[in-house]
Amino acid sequence: MNRSTRMIIVTGALICALGILFSACKKEEIPGPKGDPGTPGIGGNSNIVSTNSFVINSAAWISDTVAQCMKVTLSFTALTQDVVDKGGVKVYKQVGTVWSELPLTTTDLFTQYGFDVGNLYLNYINIEGGMPGTPPATERYRLTILSEVQRTAFPQGNSENYVGIKNIRPIVK
Repeated sequence: MNRSTRMIIVTGALICALGILFSACKKEEIPGPKGDPGTPGIGGNSNIVSTNSFVINSAAWISDTVAQCMKVTLSFTALTQDVVDKGGVKVYKQVGTVWSELPLTTTDLFTQYGFDVGNLYLNYINIEGGMPGTPPATERYRLTILSEVQRTAFPQGNSENYVGIKNIRPIVK
């Protein structure tokens, strides 16, 4: 028998042995003891109401020389007294393909929000003081309303000291 024939036979025998080795073993699964039931969870997103995204045109921003900012007031019937008293609101702005949560700083310009029953208020402010030179470009936003359960489950985003939720005074219409 020549060398190449022996190599073919050895390789074939090795492949058969490996096939038998890996196919012959079956792992028997033994279930462990059943644990105690856990405590009911909170959170989840079943109590989140989110609007579709909406566009604010550049021309919609109004100059407020007293507050030295530009502002937009939008009506949302989903902003009820219950949301104001017990829930929370988050607003996002689309920057390129990414959604960024407000408040949002871009260079020396700052976009923030406030809300009350039926209204969402957006402010565009120059951090250095004075009016922003031009209104923001036409941009896409999203409003997310959190129920009391959601607000309690995630207090870091809805506390009284969190900029953008409750401590921003609504803009006077």
